Amino acid sequence: MKKLLQGILTAGALCAAGCLSTVDTVENAEKSGVADEVLRLHVETDASTPIRVTNLIQAFDTANGFKKIAVTFTNRSTSPATAVYQCEWFDENLMPVPTSFSQWSEVRLVGRDSKTITFTAPNAIALDYKIRLLEKP
Repeated sequence: MKKLLQGILTAGALCAAGCLSTVDTVENAEKSGVADEVLRLHVETDASTPIRVTNLIQAFDTANGFKKIAVTFTNRSTSPATAVYQCEWFDENLMPVPTSFSQWSEVRLVGRDSKTITFTAPNAIALDYKIRLLEKP
């Protein structure tokens, strides 16, 4: 009986630990404009913040050919929340692309509210990106 209880507690702990992922994946639900490809967004999040990434749209700016992304942040709690975010750009070899726009910015959301923020690549070389989202210190 003691071993059965230990097994149940271990399984429960592993399931709970699996739910604390810091990587969000966002898919293009309509799959329009994306042939056999799933859009993925790597997000580094602080587990304590109720603000999460809930949508991603990406496109190329027709005027200059730079990649653009629109990220929707959603406050999942009923209380107001504040977080800081940053977008880092990378080239095709995943090397960082230096930019002065990689600064931390703040997003404030009332309970159950969403906000979409648009990021534009600093040049045509920047093809990949990472969004970092942390609770405001």
